[in-house]
Amino acid sequence: MSFDFGFALSILPVLLRGAVLTVLATFGGFAGALVGGAIVAAMQRSDIKALRYIAIGFVYVIRNTPLLVQLYFVFYVLPSFGITIGALAAGILGLSLHYSAFIAEVYRAGIGAVPVVGLAEQAGRTIEDGIAVDGT
Repeated sequence: MSFDFGFALSILPVLLRGAVLTVLATFGGFAGALVGGAIVAAMQRSDIKALRYIAIGFVYVIRNTPLLVQLYFVFYVLPSFGITIGALAAGILGLSLHYSAFIAEVYRAGIGAVPVVGLAEQAGRTIEDGIAVDGT
């Protein structure tokens, strides 16, 4: 059996269209996840308990279910509730929701690792005095 270059060239346009859709879904999902992650991280740090618990529950559920199950839910279950979206939009939405939970944890940990009060005390100031970027 040998490789058929003629067949490979004949399906090249289809493969290129698939590659373009893959890139669109990847960048769309990534952009959505960055924004969604920031929103969820802000909700997790909120003083409003309801927002905080919703965000914690969202992260818990999304991180503990497989991405494929979430994509099936978005594409096949949401239409039964009257929410019908196209395949690419469903893929982008599913990727955005899934990865926003992970990015929210990264944002939350990064925000929590910055000791703002400690920086102010080291500079001999209070938070109300403000802190300059160069530490002076």
